[in-house]
Amino acid sequence: MEVHVVEVDWVTYRERLHRIRKVVFIDEQSVPESLEWDGLDDDACHFLALDTAGRDLGCARLLPTGQIGRMAVLATERKKGIGEQLLQAAVHKAEILGMNEVFLHAQTHAVGFYERGGFSVAGIEYQEAGIPHRNMTRLLAIAPTDALRRAANKQISELNTTKVLPRSARVTLFRGEGLARDALAAGLAEARRELIIYSHFLDALYFDEPQITTAISTFARRAPATRVRILIHSSNFIVSRGHRLLELSRRLSSKVTIRLVDPDFDAPDSCFVAWDQAGYWLLPEYREPEGSLHADDPVPAKRLFHEFDQLWHHGHLDPELRELRI
Repeated sequence: MEVHVVEVDWVTYRERLHRIRKVVFIDEQSVPESLEWDGLDDDACHFLALDTAGRDLGCARLLPTGQIGRMAVLATERKKGIGEQLLQAAVHKAEILGMNEVFLHAQTHAVGFYERGGFSVAGIEYQEAGIPHRNMTRLLAIAPTDALRRAANKQISELNTTKVLPRSARVTLFRGEGLARDALAAGLAEARRELIIYSHFLDALYFDEPQITTAISTFARRAPATRVRILIHSSNFIVSRGHRLLELSRRLSSKVTIRLVDPDFDAPDSCFVAWDQAGYWLLPEYREPEGSLHADDPVPAKRLFHEFDQLWHHGHLDPELRELRI
């Protein structure tokens, strides 16, 4: 059976949505009508699951607060993946609206279902309408701005030197410092042999955070052959204020090396991390926390390695970077 999930207008589809929710929540689960009809539907985004004959199968809603709820699938249509499609539609809408996070009140028996959808439990179990519930949340990869889309497309076009289009699988666009760090951490988890980092100032927002430095340290210590190469434009900031990766390079000098870019070279304004000539994390403009994670895209990854190697071979070591402070 083919299922379509569509966003619908509450005024137009009110009766059909009412019918599904009454059967599932009020009749089956004995939820009081005063709780079910909470007065929030007028401001919500609503989703309706239909089969090819136009029959109603299920529904869901997204509130302006980021709460996903009223997830309901008719009993005869369950265990067919309809709930997953409704949840995905609501999450996607939240991303388009620019929400940083979505949350929901999950019936305890459905926690596993929402975990498979990327949600995490937050807090202890509680009763709602006489039914055990758990709060759950999910951080979102915010829908990219038009500027980010243009920058990412331009960068991909420049990096790809063949006629083969970049693979879309395992690509995440992000906006915001927290999501940028999360994407970087996910990328670092993919690295196995070689890691390169190109950053103008080794921005502390990304590269001096425990989440990131711990991942890089773990990678560097993983095997004898692993290595980390870091290119920066200036060492003043990290030397004067201190930096976790600077200390790591001093303590693991055979595995982690930092060099300065030759100022005579035309270096890019981007910031990137790439690994194993297979994947990369990219900020097209290093001043802006907007970019993309490509977990498996070797053609542009190899191109980044090539550009990095050219800068690396003409770069130089700074004695200040090598001094180990006890």
